[in-house]
Amino acid sequence: MDASTSPSHIAVLSRYQEQFEKGLSNGEFDPLLYPRDGLVAYILIIFLLVPHHKIPFLGFIRWQVFAFAVCFQANVIRRCRSSGPAIGYLIGIVSAFSLMWAALLIVFSNPQRDFKRIQKRKKVSNADPAPKARAGHGDGALTPSEHAFSREGSTSRTKYAGSSASEERSPSARGAFDNAKGQVELTRKLDSEPATRDEYFWQACPSESVIQRLGWVLDLVTNVRGIGWNWQILGLPGPPPDVYEQLRKGDEAWARRNDPSAAGMGNDVYWTRGDLLRYSVRHFLVNYLLLDLSKAAMMKDLHFWMSPDSEAPAYLPHIIRESYAATRAYRLLLSLLMISVALQQIFIMGPIFFVGILGPSVLGVQAEAWRYPSFWGSYTNVFDRALLGWWGGWWHQTFRASFGAPIAWLFPNPDGKKSSPGARLLQLTMAFMMSGVLHACGSYAAFPPTRPLRGSLLFFALQPLGIALHLAGTSLLRQLGPTSWCPLWIRRMSNFIYTHAWLYCTAPLLLDDMSRAGVWLFEPVPVSLMQGLGFGVEGEGWWRWKFPWAHWHQGQHWWDSGLTF
Repeated sequence: MDASTSPSHIAVLSRYQEQFEKGLSNGEFDPLLYPRDGLVAYILIIFLLVPHHKIPFLGFIRWQVFAFAVCFQANVIRRCRSSGPAIGYLIGIVSAFSLMWAALLIVFSNPQRDFKRIQKRKKVSNADPAPKARAGHGDGALTPSEHAFSREGSTSRTKYAGSSASEERSPSARGAFDNAKGQVELTRKLDSEPATRDEYFWQACPSESVIQRLGWVLDLVTNVRGIGWNWQILGLPGPPPDVYEQLRKGDEAWARRNDPSAAGMGNDVYWTRGDLLRYSVRHFLVNYLLLDLSKAAMMKDLHFWMSPDSEAPAYLPHIIRESYAATRAYRLLLSLLMISVALQQIFIMGPIFFVGILGPSVLGVQAEAWRYPSFWGSYTNVFDRALLGWWGGWWHQTFRASFGAPIAWLFPNPDGKKSSPGARLLQLTMAFMMSGVLHACGSYAAFPPTRPLRGSLLFFALQPLGIALHLAGTSLLRQLGPTSWCPLWIRRMSNFIYTHAWLYCTAPLLLDDMSRAGVWLFEPVPVSLMQGLGFGVEGEGWWRWKFPWAHWHQGQHWWDSGLTF
């Protein structure tokens, strides 16, 4: 769809809508409908909800269930489109990822047998009623709580030691002493009664209660990083140290992988609800402004209107417009900013809603702050490990578990031993190819003409090559000797330069294809400050969401009707 002759991106969207409605009326494709097109998710939940130990044959039909899911989702990718360009791209990505996620949970693992999640309960403990038997106190010694009560009286225990209450105490002193004595007796009585405290434990799949099993399954299906589960992906922060100590004996393999002293990817994590919400709200507001600013800049550049080969926009300085390399670098950086900030904004909504609005009183341990580490690692991973650090440390790891499942299933490593370089390269290649297929499906499901194979898939297929070349080069330099005397800051800057040079050469394969798909035409914010202040499209107001996000589609049959986006 050539947008070079359109006066604005609004006109491009109007043309897109016209062509979409024409194709829909001609039967070229169908809208994505819920609940119909969510069938694979329902099947996955039901399959995991039924106790397999009671119906053993379910374990033997998992391949048939997965084969049905493949056929169904492939048909969704083939025929379903959306009136919103970015939503069409998401149809392909979500459909492909649902298959990869179903493969992990149905084919490559046995969740009901092997998976456990962290839960919390109240533990009742009986304190020893005999004060002299308490650790740290001698015969007749006061406990810390008893000391606190005795300090509240007007006289001290030491002052009246060895003297009779009737002989040496005034009436006011005797009253104060009797009051303190009564408080001490009350404290001893309370200490002897059962006390409760929070206890964290591993919960396997509940076998009796359907309600508990449903909660367990829903937590599993929606937790793509495995936070709070015994299969949590490597490198993410684990629970707080006190929780870790309670759980480590219950799963030693998990304890080794999530040792708090081990180095991770640098994800931010907060132990308290207040700290997490302050972090989330602050980043939400900053991201909102960055999205608004990025959108305003994009909509003044034809490159982001489904025309990736257009000339540089007039608002850029002359020195950048005259340089192809500078213009390309600017567009790549703006695309990276929009992608990373938009994803972070989506991820941040999770803790704001589940921790801030619902909270632990509704969700229990699922709403505790440590369950929500940031999706982005530290950028120092790029300086330390170059392209491997970019993808394996800094970039979000949302799909990591599903990408690594096939190799982990083919070559199990239960002891966690370090794999050979060849095995690691195979795992990397498999992960990037799956990511390429994922994004190629998104490109294919977009309504405008795109390049799924020569664009998105090729970009991800080249990333293992870039990592292998870097590793080979650093290994050669290490053998030749320069690495031993080269300063650390030079080595780190070399990693930084190599990473961005490689992405400068390869990233347009993906990002230009996203431009052809119309991904950048979506409206990320409902109220645009940039548009309202006059920095956006002329004639447009502050309010940007001028279309319904969802509406009911009425088809000829009941199965052709549903909610569409």
